[in-house]
Amino acid sequence: NMDDIAKRHIEALKDDRGWGGSTKEAVKRLMTGIDWRLSGQLANKPNRGFGNGVAMKVGGIALWSALRRLAGSVDDFPLPPLTIPGVGMALRQFARMTHATPIGVAQAFAHLAAIEYCFYRKPVEFSAETFLADIELAAVIGHEIYARGYTGFPKLHAQIARLRDWRSEEFTPQNVIETFGSGFSAELSLPSAYAFLIQNPTGIEPLYHAVNGGGDTDSVGALVGGMLGALNGSSIFPQHLVDGLYDRVEVMATVTNFIAGMERI
Repeated sequence: NMDDIAKRHIEALKDDRGWGGSTKEAVKRLMTGIDWRLSGQLANKPNRGFGNGVAMKVGGIALWSALRRLAGSVDDFPLPPLTIPGVGMALRQFARMTHATPIGVAQAFAHLAAIEYCFYRKPVEFSAETFLADIELAAVIGHEIYARGYTGFPKLHAQIARLRDWRSEEFTPQNVIETFGSGFSAELSLPSAYAFLIQNPTGIEPLYHAVNGGGDTDSVGALVGGMLGALNGSSIFPQHLVDGLYDRVEVMATVTNFIAGMERI
């Protein structure tokens, strides 16, 4: 329900620590009464709609999509948004509320594909080749189909395609940082997160590399952490990290409520 999601964004603006400029300005527009279908249109603001704010929030939709697939006993397929009714449109609407750009929509599709890939596979089944292939295809669809009519924007799938050309020994923290730098845009931070994960998808080291890589470390770390959790389960995270969470009680309560909501689907 996008009306409810928009309302919750407005409520969350009371504490906007870590929010990117695009999300913050779009939600402020929602507060003035602008409809969520228009709030992300910030054409008069340079460099708006290029950040990774959508990917940071798409995990919930990924789980919703996954549970819908499980409930329907649907056979395995490469890209749920193409086959589960409503998921593709939900992603497009969700992304455009704050990031009404092709890369805003593309990152929603790409990261949903990344989360679902990890969620549906055992750690020993992880394949960098198929992982990147699924994400690239999702980014292409998000950019070319659900973001049609836009030109001159960076293409996330082109950056992901670069990773597919890397040899396994090239997935090192230093090479990731040298290739994608410390940029805050989705076209840099998402490929960084995927490359960090591929280094060791069954260990906690990718998370440490992500948060120590410089630049947009909170976002890249969150993206990597979400994928690690989807693939390996919560046991992948050392207890001292969990115990040290800021506002841990509130975070765990939110997790509990979220799980309860998903169980009602």
